[in-house]
Amino acid sequence: MGTKKLAILFLFSVILAFAAGYFSSNLVESKMVIESDEIFNYITKAFDEYYYYDIDSDDVYDAFIESMYAVVDTYAANHNDPYTKITAVIPSVANKNVESYVGMGIDFYFDQNDLRVIDVDPTSDLYLKLYPYDLITGVMIDEQPIYFDDLATTDEVLTYLTGSLSDEKEIIVQNPSHETYTVDFMYQEILTPSAYAIDLGSNDIGYIKIDHFNGYEQGVSVGTNYVFNEVLNTLESSVLEGENKTLIIDLRDNPGGSLTALTNQGTNLNPGITQLLLPYNLSQPLFSMVDKKDVVTSYYGGLSQIKPYDIKVLVNGNSASASEVLAASLSSYGYTLYGSNTYGKGVYQNSIYLNDIRNISYYLTYTEGVWNYGDNLNVSTDPLLVESLDQSGILTLDLPIFMGELGFDQVDPNLIDYQKFFNTYFNLDEGSMIRTDGYFDQRTEDYIKQYQSEHGITQTGMIDLETSRFVYLDFKVMSSVLSNDVQLQSLIRLIQNQNA
Repeated sequence: MGTKKLAILFLFSVILAFAAGYFSSNLVESKMVIESDEIFNYITKAFDEYYYYDIDSDDVYDAFIESMYAVVDTYAANHNDPYTKITAVIPSVANKNVESYVGMGIDFYFDQNDLRVIDVDPTSDLYLKLYPYDLITGVMIDEQPIYFDDLATTDEVLTYLTGSLSDEKEIIVQNPSHETYTVDFMYQEILTPSAYAIDLGSNDIGYIKIDHFNGYEQGVSVGTNYVFNEVLNTLESSVLEGENKTLIIDLRDNPGGSLTALTNQGTNLNPGITQLLLPYNLSQPLFSMVDKKDVVTSYYGGLSQIKPYDIKVLVNGNSASASEVLAASLSSYGYTLYGSNTYGKGVYQNSIYLNDIRNISYYLTYTEGVWNYGDNLNVSTDPLLVESLDQSGILTLDLPIFMGELGFDQVDPNLIDYQKFFNTYFNLDEGSMIRTDGYFDQRTEDYIKQYQSEHGITQTGMIDLETSRFVYLDFKVMSSVLSNDVQLQSLIRLIQNQNA
């Protein structure tokens, strides 16, 4: 969905030597009078002593953070590497690297210093209080407004949005109709399980969805491999027990994450997911990783024999990195991949914690090497073999975003997603579909009036604020209904036919 899907872990940029403290003449030969690792302190001291304006601690923090970004952004850009970046996180606002977090429960991106809402978690106290494209412009502190535009940096904005469980806060919101009001909410625990089962209503088919891969981090995350093992054990003692059973592993829209979740590298006592699912065979590595020194490290399964049930894997173009590694590993043992071609990300990253600055944790994520599967193949040039299953309906659509009223005879690209939604909502076939080119014609108005009538909304025939909010809720509900997942339903029928 492009910028609509920017995750709440937003501030990707970077630091290298300054926080780590290892950028020295031993690494970079320099004829500069001032050594590289001293330049920041030298400049700051000079400004403090001679600059006309006063330099306070906030100025130093801001300059230091910007210097971190500049260093790594330069290295990454010079090597066309979009994966090397800094992650800056306030855990109480949102931390999607663990199985839950205490926070607001929203996805957003920064519009200047304000927070533009992308989506709201249904379990958040802000659900049905905030909607996509609402703008959070400030907070109320002691009944006084603090406007984010008056603050120096987005980092400072985030410090006003921290909170602990059950804390209450009042934020200032402007909706797309330019109405401004305040919203009260309470900080809650938002569950973000990296792996979970969904009951398909079948006695023969188990289903596990893996949304992302978390590594083990003491006190922060038990690791996706631990969560997966718990879910798998439950299914194996129920649905997957007996003959002619199938486990579906859904890796669609999984951007990847920590490879330590796939194979135990000594980070904890729990086996990795590949070790939980696949046999150990010294002559058949599942995948290998190659670092900058051409050191090859191969990884293997962990079972003494193959699982007694079949495994089928769902992937799509948003399955990347660690999800591709898992898909390739399963494919190497003859398990079939279904859906559409994966992303094709043949490199892997590592992350290290840098420092906490003004209550924000900074992590460096950098590309460490490439990974290969099979006979030294790389997914960037040799895509995984995937049996095609078409997707259709609500899951192929982008969430319509209301940015202002739309009416008859207007042409607006934002109308396109609404037109596609109404075609799906009313189940219109090819011969009766509303046009989807963004032109607001009479048939578009007629179906909007029909939609408004069904929902008890004033029949304006326009995309107005009230109508857009009902569309948002319907879209969320329709997207969560398993029967609307055409790809999954096709795979279920295929399994049932194979077992018949």
